[in-house]
Amino acid sequence: MKKMTAYIYQSTRRPGTYLYLAEKDEFGVLPRETDQALAPYEFSFELELDENRSLRKENAALLMQNLDARGFHIQMPDDVESLLARIANPT
Repeated sequence: MKKMTAYIYQSTRRPGTYLYLAEKDEFGVLPRETDQALAPYEFSFELELDENRSLRKENAALLMQNLDARGFHIQMPDDVESLLARIANPT
């Protein structure tokens, strides 16, 4: 069974949005627009993952696929529509 470590950061600009990174503090893997919309980040914790791990809001296998392929995964808040509206129309 494959295992990996994820490093989780909370967006201080977008409450309820979490960034998972495959490498600690490796923000360079993010598309520029994504980084600009979510930064700055606050380190939350480190998490050991395997495909069978039960997570409250995320599918561990999909999260691991995204970390492998992109180096990051974003967990959006439950109220994604209002968040997307705020990103599209910042005040």
